[in-house]
Amino acid sequence: MVPVGTEYHWHILAHQNVRKLNANDYTTSMTGLKFKIAHKRAASGTWSATPAGQRKRMIAFLQDVIRDLAHEQPRTVKRSAAAKRAKPVKRSAA
Repeated sequence: MVPVGTEYHWHILAHQNVRKLNANDYTTSMTGLKFKIAHKRAASGTWSATPAGQRKRMIAFLQDVIRDLAHEQPRTVKRSAAAKRAKPVKRSAA
């Protein structure tokens, strides 16, 4: 269990599909990647990485995603290197 006061810095890269059902209603689904950039323990009050370190991690994550997209074949279901390191974002419908 995570203590109250713990904080996280996530970077989320997602794709959303929306379908109009009628004049006022839509259905949506979202899939994507969730990558932890840093965390702050409740007791310490400091982040696990400096702002420069967080920026460096985010750049590395985005570069991995770009590299995977550039080499990915259309309609491929395989998980990319970035996806293997990231946590999936839960799919939802509204």
